Amino acid sequence: MTNAVRLIPTLAIAASLAAFQLSAEEITSQFEEVNAEEATENQIETQSITLYAPNNLVPVEILHQFTSETGILVEQHVYNNVRDPRQTSEAVNNVDLVILPYSFYPGQSTIEHYFQPIQLEKLTHKQEFKQELAGANLAPYNQYSVPLLIEGMGVATNADMLPASMVTSWSDLLDAQWSGQLMFPNDSQSMLSVALMELGYSINNASQKELTEARQWLESLASNTAFLADNDPEMHFLSGRVSIGLLTNAQAYEANIEGGNIDMVWPSEGAILDVYALSILEHSENHELAYELMNYLTRKETQLALAKHTGLTPNIEELDIDNDTLVVIPNRVIEQGQFKLTTPNNRFSYESSFRLVKNQLRLQAE
Repeated sequence: MTNAVRLIPTLAIAASLAAFQLSAEEITSQFEEVNAEEATENQIETQSITLYAPNNLVPVEILHQFTSETGILVEQHVYNNVRDPRQTSEAVNNVDLVILPYSFYPGQSTIEHYFQPIQLEKLTHKQEFKQELAGANLAPYNQYSVPLLIEGMGVATNADMLPASMVTSWSDLLDAQWSGQLMFPNDSQSMLSVALMELGYSINNASQKELTEARQWLESLASNTAFLADNDPEMHFLSGRVSIGLLTNAQAYEANIEGGNIDMVWPSEGAILDVYALSILEHSENHELAYELMNYLTRKETQLALAKHTGLTPNIEELDIDNDTLVVIPNRVIEQGQFKLTTPNNRFSYESSFRLVKNQLRLQAE
């Protein structure tokens, strides 16, 4: 399984991320303790660090390599990353480093209460990071996180059935030629973002007036909508059920390695983007080990391995990716797109708005 979006339940734990207001219907934990080589006689205590990450984002082989090189054990806890944000009442304890998508980060005004500021002088690969992620809109996040991988949503077409040139913008989805053919994700943030972007608004923290207009725009898509995809949307392309719909670069990659021929169109209004980033928990005292692991995960060799494992785009410039199935988001698309940065409270407004749309149109997720 290579898709970071496709998540597999594992051993349940009583740990969650209330502090980050992380959305999770089911948070699971998988203890993937990486065994180092036998300690030397002079080594009194083995060093270790705890990582909290989306399930199947960082494979155990990559962490084994880190331990082999450094002697540092990594205990990885994994969670099921779901799309509808919900608060929980429990907190994760004894975690040093977390990987979260920006779409689930706390609000900009409270982020400093949960994470430690990033010390740029300790990042050995920062000069190779994509400059497109250094913009003003991401500045508050960059102070407390290190971007790892980039996810982008656009319009996907089955190249064996439809030329990608038939769609160039989000507004093209309204064309009557797509009657009953379009597959959309059962995801409030993504769907409201499409509507807001097509209407010329920011996709983040929309006002009630903007959300009302976005709902109306989505309702106008009713006749073109085939269904809402809940899980593994790329499989509907592989089965031949649909030939056009919304996918992320990771989902398109999953389809292509399974034998599909998916082209991604990045709409002219802009792609919908998210960033999986590393942050050090405010209470962690494992500062040096955290930076060592962050530097390992952001070096070229590891970034390439993560990209091939997940289908997500690395945060490293001039990376030689020799893989025809990987859908790499071009820098111009990253620069022109919008990142999902809606605050936790407003995520509930998006979910409520999308629920109204589904009820009005009697849409069911499949």
